[in-house]
Amino acid sequence: MKMKQYERCERVLNEALAHEQVNELQALSDDCRYLVLLAKIQNKVEKNEEALFSLQRARDVQAKVLKRVQLEQPDAVSVQKQLAAEICAEIAKHYTSQRGYERAVKFYKEALVYCETDRKVMLELARLVPYSR
Repeated sequence: MKMKQYERCERVLNEALAHEQVNELQALSDDCRYLVLLAKIQNKVEKNEEALFSLQRARDVQAKVLKRVQLEQPDAVSVQKQLAAEICAEIAKHYTSQRGYERAVKFYKEALVYCETDRKVMLELARLVPYSR
């Protein structure tokens, strides 16, 4: 990605994600990271709708990770919650850029469920309050 070979990066990530549905914690975690990275690449090349779809998939996978990590690795719950909050905040940023303020507010609030003390999210949410009616 640093060499701006976005199409190649996108192809490699899509290949890594092209497998049967998995249920192992590590595989789910990897898929989530790949989806977040894929969304970043898609944003770079102005594929905004695809980026949003990748982030929504990442959010769904991260929800599965959070369920599993509470049982299998309780010490990693806070890190996984932070990642879930970051994914929600990215989705909210996308909706904000598209003037979908009510949806953006929804996802910022969801980010705060995962990480209640995230000041950046609180600030972005406060900025959207006048637009969310």
